[in-house]
Amino acid sequence: MRLKSISIVALLIAGCASRQPGPIAPAPDTTMIAPGVTMTLSRLTPLESGLDVSQLVQARYQNRADTFLATIQTSPGTVTVMVTMPSGPPLVTIVWEDGKISGNKAPMLPDSMTPDHLLADLMSVYASSTTLNGALTGAKVVDDGTSRTIEQDGKVLVRIVRPAGDTWTGTASLHNLAFGYQLGIKSRRMSP
Repeated sequence: MRLKSISIVALLIAGCASRQPGPIAPAPDTTMIAPGVTMTLSRLTPLESGLDVSQLVQARYQNRADTFLATIQTSPGTVTVMVTMPSGPPLVTIVWEDGKISGNKAPMLPDSMTPDHLLADLMSVYASSTTLNGALTGAKVVDDGTSRTIEQDGKVLVRIVRPAGDTWTGTASLHNLAFGYQLGIKSRRMSP
């Protein structure tokens, strides 16, 4: 059975380690976000250029909960995401540039904590619905402006709530009903 540790939620089972971070294996182009539903990352346009966003992420999976800090920075054609523990140790750094994903992750993270899942959750919340629909296979996005769902044959698989107005300022949430995890995300722009 496929391990249900998706995106940032996989960090919930991370323990302490003293080894140095290592490079991330090349990420697959397509990642499963629910049974029978995939997202092709190369079909997504990286986020708008000039972002410098700080996020407080509260992740819940089954009876476990944890808090992480994330920084998202963009330049033309490049997205950089760094996830740390609140005390500061870096857990994973991901660079998405020209359709390729690279970076480093702490050895304490399980192999199942993959950059493609983290980016899929990020894009599910922050990409436009049109862009997201173009990247999904086996499901569609239904969006009313501040909330959206990813649905397969009328069944809600992922429920997302986004801030009104500037989606990078305020509170967002993602509840993956198919894989049983939730993310609460408080974002703020670090620069205009």
